[in-house]
Amino acid sequence: MTKPPILQKEILLTLKKKEYDTIASLALDLGRFRPSVSRSIHKLIRTGLVTKKGRTIVITSAGLKEIEGAKVFKRVKGYFNWID
Repeated sequence: MTKPPILQKEILLTLKKKEYDTIASLALDLGRFRPSVSRSIHKLIRTGLVTKKGRTIVITSAGLKEIEGAKVFKRVKGYFNWID
């Protein structure tokens, strides 16, 4: 399996910390556009790294394994911060 793109890593790392009921709320927390997050979520679901339990978006054990030890540099209000 190839490594997921940066946005997909951001999503996985964010879902590791918190489950979301909507893609819109996840996109808002990530500071990304909803359509981009939606496409990435659907790719992650197809690859088995993320699943939906009812309406809730959750990371799978395969998703946790994928990001084990991963870090992403994220822009926050003009500055860059590590997400881990």
